[in-house]
Amino acid sequence: MKNILLVCPPNPFLENQCSVPRLGLLYLGTMLNQHGHNVVVRHLRNLNELEGLVEESFDLVGISATTREYMDAIQILNYFKREGSRATMVLGGPHATALPTEGLRNGFDVVVTGEADEEIVKLVNHPPELPAIIHAGLVQDVDSLPFPERSLMCNNESWRPFLCLGQNPNLRTASILLSRGCLHRCTFCGPHFRYRRRSDDNIATEVRMLHKQGYHGIIIVDDLPFISEQQVRSFCEIIRPLGMSFRCNFRPDLLTRKIAMLLAESGCCRIQFGIESANQMILDTIKKGTYFDKNGRAIEICRAQGLLSKAMFIWGLPGDGPETALQIVDWVTRFQPDSIQVSRFVPLPGSPVWLGGYHRRVADYSSLSFFRNPNFKTKIGVANDRLSPEDLDTLHEEILSECSRVTHIDKGLPPIAKDG
Repeated sequence: MKNILLVCPPNPFLENQCSVPRLGLLYLGTMLNQHGHNVVVRHLRNLNELEGLVEESFDLVGISATTREYMDAIQILNYFKREGSRATMVLGGPHATALPTEGLRNGFDVVVTGEADEEIVKLVNHPPELPAIIHAGLVQDVDSLPFPERSLMCNNESWRPFLCLGQNPNLRTASILLSRGCLHRCTFCGPHFRYRRRSDDNIATEVRMLHKQGYHGIIIVDDLPFISEQQVRSFCEIIRPLGMSFRCNFRPDLLTRKIAMLLAESGCCRIQFGIESANQMILDTIKKGTYFDKNGRAIEICRAQGLLSKAMFIWGLPGDGPETALQIVDWVTRFQPDSIQVSRFVPLPGSPVWLGGYHRRVADYSSLSFFRNPNFKTKIGVANDRLSPEDLDTLHEEILSECSRVTHIDKGLPPIAKDG
């Protein structure tokens, strides 16, 4: 038996780090636990929580990081080395998948690309010669995976996420994945994984298990949890009898009145939409596959059914300029979603935009406060094809200021309320 620590750096997008634990780590931890290893999973609220972890003498420390978390992943690595840990340091996640050799250059012993569910036990039981890059590929049968053991998350009881504006913040809530990968090819998105969805029976078993464990809310964290009305109907038939609340992401072009009615009647309290831009030419350029009028219509449908809506934009995309900033403000003023998020565009490694040349605009990710500021008011330092970084920053502030007159600016989930 080996002692394993699986850790996720703080998410710079969230004011409250007690929100949505990284399910990928829980899947890996569950696999290792079922094979007899002692596993601790930590989603750090801040890097100060590293203190004392070295004393637990872990044999392996696995860090999962997106690009926005990568600099903190390096700090975690350096902390363990500085404290004299002999643990094998492993990096996985989207950033490692896109730039595996970078992880080795920065001092990790092993870098794992792809989905490590079927490789993690081999890695622990039969360590490779170091340093090493392991190309894990994809899990073909997602139904074959064990349900994540949420009890592995340290301080599990503090993870009581805020489901939506006005929802009970003390609602005991679990996150869940219905699928992996994506069907679409948005140019701003990172490495593409083929879409694979769990069966209805498999989903039903986990949801009912969570209900029996005392969870009363679910956050569906997939970018694309539903691609048809039948999938929505099947999920609603599972969750409606349990009386659980849930929120989800949804493609605005797929939402109909019938689907919204099904969701509302089954406990859905909020839907999040990746609107990205209020300019049709930019939507076409980034290959979003959505349309200005349908995007607004989705917000109207939610309002008619009593569902809260959140519109998520990306500012600074190729083609963005002063007029497209005004278009975002006009769109928000016209359709008035219940909340919005306006993220600054950063070219993600492995994305078509990155591969198309935008990577040359980012000499050093460590210089980007994108990794530090949870409020989306970030001095990114990345120009697009029309505006300087300073102009993009100024217009970003103006967008947030103007939109705050008509809707809530989502800066991450608010602090949870403590029991008792």
